[in-house]
This record gives sequence, structure tokens and C-alpha cells, in this order.
Amino acid sequence: MLTPAQEQVLARASHTVIIANAGSGKTRVLVEQYIKFLLDNHSLSPREIVTITFSEQSARDIKKKIR
Repeated sequence: MLTPAQEQVLARASHTVIIANAGSGKTRVLVEQYIKFLLDNHSLSPREIVTITFSEQSARDIKKKIR
């Protein structure tokens, strides 16, 4: 279940920057946004979406969840 703030991020249709405290669900929101972009834009290639994180653990989590 997403918080209202997380839902607001997913409602955006373009570039997204997520800045929040540890444990607030940033990785989950990034994964949800990635999947939403792919589902909403069938002509969009996964290689056209850039997801940047400053934590190697978060990067591993994102890769694992989107595969």
C-alpha cells in the first residue's frame, strides 16, 4: 500500500525526483514509476528510462524488482 505522498509521485506523467528519508519507500516508488511508464507508453523502451540512485543496495533492489 502506498502513502498519499507516494501516490502523488506516481500521478506525475514526466520527470520525477524523489528526495526522502531512509525507509520512506523511495525505491518502491521508483520501481512503481518505472513499471507505470512502460505500461502507459508501449512504444517506450526500458533503455529509454533512467533511474538513478545513490545507494548500491537500492540499485540492486530496483534491478531485482523490475526484471
